[in-house]
Amino acid sequence: RQHGEGGGRTGPAVGAMATQSLMDLLPAVQPAGNHGSMGMSRDDQERYLLSLLTFGLERVAAEPERLANESLAVKKETESHAVDNYSAFLQSAVCVRKVREELEHSGRLLHELAAEVPNLERACAHVQDSAGEVEKLRKDTHTMAKQHNQLLQLLEVPQLMDTAVRNDYYDEALELAAFAKKASDRHPGNNLLVGVKAAVQSSLDQMQAHLLLKLQSNIQLPVCLSVIAVLRRLGRHSDAHLRYTFLECRDRWLSAAFDEAARVGSGAAYPYLCKVTDLARTHMFEIITQYRAIFLDWTSNADEEDNAAGGGADAGLLYAWANARVTHFSGVLERELPRVADGSQIASLLEKVMYCGAYLGREGLDLRGAVTGLFETRLLALCSHALAVARDALDHLLVPHRLVPMPAAVKSRYEEASAGVMSPPAVLLDHPPLAVLSNKLMDLFNELRECAIVSVRTRVADKVGAMLAWSAGRVVSALVDMEAGLSKEERKHFIAMIRAMKQQFFPFISECLKAVFDHAESGLDLVAIGRSLQEVIEVEEEAERKVREEAERVRAVAEAKRQAEAAAREAAAVMQAHEAEQQALAAAAQEQARAQAQAQAQEEEEARAHAKEVEEEEERRLFAEAEGQRIAAAAAEAQRMAAATAEAQRMAAAAAAAAGLFSVRWEGEEADAQA
Repeated sequence: RQHGEGGGRTGPAVGAMATQSLMDLLPAVQPAGNHGSMGMSRDDQERYLLSLLTFGLERVAAEPERLANESLAVKKETESHAVDNYSAFLQSAVCVRKVREELEHSGRLLHELAAEVPNLERACAHVQDSAGEVEKLRKDTHTMAKQHNQLLQLLEVPQLMDTAVRNDYYDEALELAAFAKKASDRHPGNNLLVGVKAAVQSSLDQMQAHLLLKLQSNIQLPVCLSVIAVLRRLGRHSDAHLRYTFLECRDRWLSAAFDEAARVGSGAAYPYLCKVTDLARTHMFEIITQYRAIFLDWTSNADEEDNAAGGGADAGLLYAWANARVTHFSGVLERELPRVADGSQIASLLEKVMYCGAYLGREGLDLRGAVTGLFETRLLALCSHALAVARDALDHLLVPHRLVPMPAAVKSRYEEASAGVMSPPAVLLDHPPLAVLSNKLMDLFNELRECAIVSVRTRVADKVGAMLAWSAGRVVSALVDMEAGLSKEERKHFIAMIRAMKQQFFPFISECLKAVFDHAESGLDLVAIGRSLQEVIEVEEEAERKVREEAERVRAVAEAKRQAEAAAREAAAVMQAHEAEQQALAAAAQEQARAQAQAQAQEEEEARAHAKEVEEEEERRLFAEAEGQRIAAAAAEAQRMAAATAEAQRMAAAAAAAAGLFSVRWEGEEADAQA
């Protein structure tokens, strides 16, 4: 007020600000329980405050008292009205209570109704949706009725597709598949077209499986071309995958053919290997030809290796397949070839395999170098087995009662039968162990003659040489073991067998090897092989030489004695001529000469006895020395030959040319076996 009095009336903005400040303070100073300043609204309060602002200080100071009096008057008036209108108040209270109860009941009903409204909305929406679906179904049914013929044709597409696939109408089937795919792509949300496309795709799967099965059967190139063309039109395979699929299917067909050959030829290795070789030659050549004709692949093996290293179009797929097939064929040969024991069958198989390799070589698949080693191994195994049998036969026959020579009739028949052919010396019939050993080796050479591979000549010669060296050592050791129980004639026969073995048997075996492989050299070191036999022969020859020298010396002594007797007889004749003249002297001289002759005869007898004793002693000494040297030499030679045999078995080397051997088996083998 002072501010207003000093500066004039306050502006509207200042009054409004003051009124707002009082209004902001008013709720804070209201007593508890006094709601809204005695029931006044905010507008009434603002008007009342504005009126207060227009009052003077005295009026404002008296305002509380005025308000209290006014409030008391209003209270009394209210009490008076309440007493006067008591019944109306009661009726109003009852009415208010009933109204409140009805309102509460109505509120509950309204709440229940509000809770059911969403269900009602959903039911209405469902009814609306059902009505829409029914309407859509009606429209679709109406449309389907209009397009009945077209729909019937569309629904017949899967059946037509299945019929085309079953009857090999691949072009029509592919056209139907393209039609179904195009229709489905044009209307992606149509369930009918989706179902038709699925059925068509199922038929396409069956067609693809049928085509792949056809590739796994015995079909020719035109059929292969048509099958691959259909598979390409299917569009499910890339070119590389199609190459792989083709080779995989044809490989299954080839494997089935091999399995059928194994089933038919079970138990017999030779016919099975012949069948497998023919199948490999014809079918592998056919598959490679079909592959190159279909995929226009005329690259060589070297080019395929380069493609495989550089990631070419097929990455050497044909080369890898051919390599796997050659490996499988080599495995079959390696597994079954040891079961073939006949040389002629091995030769026939070798010829078939070499022809197969040369035939496939026209397509760059020459497999001869991969399988030659298998036949070499088989021939060496056959040779080792035959030599082992020969060793056992010789060892079994080296006993005294089996050293009896063959009868002369058998020997003469053999000489007649073997005339004009390459046959063992007839002298071997006098020695059954050598005859049987020769028979066993001739069996081996006859087997080798059928399939004399040049590359095994040296190794076969080493094995035969080792066996002959062992035989020589075994004969020498048998002589040492049996010498104490042999008679003079048996020992002489044994030494003759050693000479025949060294001088007849070993050279004959060398000639046989030359004839088998048609080579100028046999590869046998006969000097080294027969060294132990030569030492025994030299010892025997030295002993015989010494015996002959001693006999010559004895004969010289006897001749000197005979000459002395002749001279004595001549002297007696001369003395008889002068007997008449010198009877007495002659008698005395005769007596003296008789005494001298007796003494000389006694001395000569003693000299002969002494010479005989010296001769026998010298013979025993020489024989003991010869036997000691021979036994030591035989033992050293046996050790050396055993080491040479082991070394020869480790040093098997390379190859030479094949040839034939014509021989005649010994007719005395059966007689020897009976003996």
